[in-house]
Amino acid sequence: MVDISLKSKNTSIVIFGDDLNAVKNIKNFLLTKSVDAYSVDDFISRETFLSSTEQAFFEIMLMSKSLKIYGSGKSGFSRAACYIGGVKDNI
Repeated sequence: MVDISLKSKNTSIVIFGDDLNAVKNIKNFLLTKSVDAYSVDDFISRETFLSSTEQAFFEIMLMSKSLKIYGSGKSGFSRAACYIGGVKDNI
């Protein structure tokens, strides 16, 4: 993902993930390489959500607005976002 991100410097990237420290580290690395990178936390505070289910739905809906989704291929979240948003480029 990092290699693809570095080749996409004219595209904004939103990083999703369970491991918040890893997401933060990847985002910070990409920012040092002049990639326009964000995490979900840049858009909304986690304290806003009433439950983890509400947070999951928000993240899936946000991801569904993507032009491309890069995932492990096994993530139910990324597959659901592709179906909802009609994203063809699920890599």
